[in-house]
Amino acid sequence: MILRRSMIVGAISVVTAGVAPAALADNYFSLWGAYTDVKDFDFQVATGTINTDFDNGYGFGAAIGWRLREVGTGNRLRAEAEVSYRSNDVDTHKLNGGALAGSAGDIESTAAMVNVLVDFSEQSSFSPYLGGGLGIAHIEADGFGVTAIPNVVSEGESVLAFQVIVGASWDISQSTEIFGEYRYFATDDPKVQTSAATGGVSTEIEYQSNNVLLGVRFSY
Repeated sequence: MILRRSMIVGAISVVTAGVAPAALADNYFSLWGAYTDVKDFDFQVATGTINTDFDNGYGFGAAIGWRLREVGTGNRLRAEAEVSYRSNDVDTHKLNGGALAGSAGDIESTAAMVNVLVDFSEQSSFSPYLGGGLGIAHIEADGFGVTAIPNVVSEGESVLAFQVIVGASWDISQSTEIFGEYRYFATDDPKVQTSAATGGVSTEIEYQSNNVLLGVRFSY
């Protein structure tokens, strides 16, 4: 009886060890897609101030990452290099508060970022994390205009960018995680030039966005 009990306990131990989650590899590659909400902004033309509202948009990105040293018990620091793209169509242009017919255009962001994050409870299959990033983004106001005066602004500038990241990941295998995130992504104000038809005004635009991401990481 004692021998049989020992054999059963030993077999359970072997099976449990076989299904226990293994530590993820130190390096990973990730892909994500996002819902993107860009904050409305103002810019100047010769006849006054144009306020631009945007539709909800989309984004996607990819990153290469490295899991680094532990930070406290069960927490781990990681870093990643990321490229991303976001796009939102114009909903309405308003000149001095009045809506303009035939509003058109879109705002685009193409960014290269370096992110630093801390995973909490990394030894669990569920791991919340916090982080942030710095980098460069090219913000392009493409085809801003109306039916009567197209292409009031159709240019962009590369500026400094930053983001704040709050997320959580779930291990679905020894080498794959899925994750969800909220990101606040913003930049310095790009400078653009309006068309000659609107006075050729040098003005600034803002770029601030709220982003909800879903993605997958592959460890190697």
